[in-house]
Amino acid sequence: MHRDDNPSRAEIGRREPRGLAWTKFWPDDDGWVCNCIVFRGDRLLLLLREYEGFLGGQWDLPGGKLDAGEEPAEAAVRELREEAGLRAAEVSEFAHYSNPDLGGENFRFHTVTFLVREADDTQNVQLSGEHPEFKWVTREQFDELPVAWYVRRVLGNVEWGTINTHHGESD
Repeated sequence: MHRDDNPSRAEIGRREPRGLAWTKFWPDDDGWVCNCIVFRGDRLLLLLREYEGFLGGQWDLPGGKLDAGEEPAEAAVRELREEAGLRAAEVSEFAHYSNPDLGGENFRFHTVTFLVREADDTQNVQLSGEHPEFKWVTREQFDELPVAWYVRRVLGNVEWGTINTHHGESD
């Protein structure tokens, strides 16, 4: 099994209770990244991050930062459409972690992952220029790929067969 490249990052984050993935519950200065778990059968959609960027060459979920005035679920749906050309019919909060700014600034950074039910699961993935490649991966492939640490934190210990029926991360 692939090990986390930087376990200290995972250790400083805290899991937030379900239902707090709304900007109204947090200070305005907090940062947000919102990701999507999209399955087709037993395969998860992963996007390859550009090699020269942040976490370059690692596999990630579709997602990105909040735009002004957005809520996390809205951002996740928008990012899925922009990055992969897919539309969401329904999203539910799956996991929410927050951590203090690693640079020492006085704010928290939130990573929220949503389980997505697609509007049309026959739609082909259409990548934006942001990601050079995508894969629909099995659990075994996921375990072997260089996956971003925060994605591994959310999905690494979860039985994938239970995700579509379970609307929150395993305890």
